[in-house]
Amino acid sequence: MNANFQVTLADRSNAWGGGKSETFLTSGEMLAAAGLAGWNVRKASLYAGRKGPEVPNRFAHVTSDGRVLGIASSGYKILQNEEAFGFGDAIVDAGGAHWERAGSLRGGETVFGCMELEDLDIDVPGDDGGIRPYLFIVNSFGGWAPYSGILAYVRPRCQNTFQMAYGTNTPHRFSIRHTSTLDGKLQMARDALGIAFRHNVEVKAIVDRLAMARIVDAQVEELFSKVVWPISDDAPQGMKDNSNASKAYTNYLTSETLDGVRGTAWGAYNAVTEYVDHLTEYKPRKGEGYQTGGADSLRTMSVMLDGGAKRKDAALKALMALSK
Repeated sequence: MNANFQVTLADRSNAWGGGKSETFLTSGEMLAAAGLAGWNVRKASLYAGRKGPEVPNRFAHVTSDGRVLGIASSGYKILQNEEAFGFGDAIVDAGGAHWERAGSLRGGETVFGCMELEDLDIDVPGDDGGIRPYLFIVNSFGGWAPYSGILAYVRPRCQNTFQMAYGTNTPHRFSIRHTSTLDGKLQMARDALGIAFRHNVEVKAIVDRLAMARIVDAQVEELFSKVVWPISDDAPQGMKDNSNASKAYTNYLTSETLDGVRGTAWGAYNAVTEYVDHLTEYKPRKGEGYQTGGADSLRTMSVMLDGGAKRKDAALKALMALSK
């Protein structure tokens, strides 16, 4: 994979990927730069052992150079990366977005492309720089996840990322129906943009609410230790002092990126996103396939789709309740 398209979120200069961010006019240019073009994934039969019988209704998804990306049933439709991301070109052509970044997880089983949605930035009361909306398109060759879109946001001041899972009627994640015709792609683009516009209006209302809600330090400390990174009251003091909750709280009190919003529910929420995205130490466990890219891949997987995203969701839900 091209160095400009690493899947780490650790680099504060860019939310999704190390190195500089680039702008691409077509998904083809983006996929080529990221090493994701021309995979030509096909189905291959599975056998029980070296000379065993063929496994019924199960197929391996194999690239043209022999890499196995996943296993799924015969009914699973393979979407080549060119097909999966091609519909987004219609959004770019309309002048409302640009392709920025792509990457792969789980050893190529999951592939994502990142598109910044232009002219939808949200100004936040008391915050410098506001937030920027992005559309992730996720394609899986392993059958574990649907072909989908994920609406996410970046706070440029600190390159924190988040998704609004609570408080909106529009989904922040949605399945994308694939068709092979141009008309179908145009309709998919319209549908995705329509969801993004509606979601953005609701997100602005939530962010304004959090930014205006005052919160004291004791509430933040309790939020971290009881909700986001729960730790028992009976735990030894040394364990409490070295916990993620304690470290995140210390960061909340000291981080320069929270100057101006500290003391608000918005500041507390961004303390969570900052800790999850940039300060948490991710250690791959041996034998987990999606760990192929090491700690960087694990970080991206966690923040986009897994444990890190769930911690942010828990924090947002609790802060929404506090800011009523």
